[in-house]
Amino acid sequence: MAKTPKRIRIKPAIVDVGRGPQPAAVPYPPVAGARTRVLPPEGDMVLFEGAAGSYWQRRINEGSVEMVEQSQPVAEATKHEKGQD
Repeated sequence: MAKTPKRIRIKPAIVDVGRGPQPAAVPYPPVAGARTRVLPPEGDMVLFEGAAGSYWQRRINEGSVEMVEQSQPVAEATKHEKGQD
């Protein structure tokens, strides 16, 4: 059975940029031939293994992103029961 990669939920840290506190503009790890994307203010689930994992660990250590605790898995949070809107 294949091992599932470890994923964590992160969001940008709030920084003061002179115009008041705003979420930090944190780019995703560079990918050859792709446009640079920035981590959205609400955060994202990212891979925490391999080269991408070391990139996000460095960002966590420097304080530009924060790990977000999840109360329930994302799949269960978005699942609707029958009869609910």
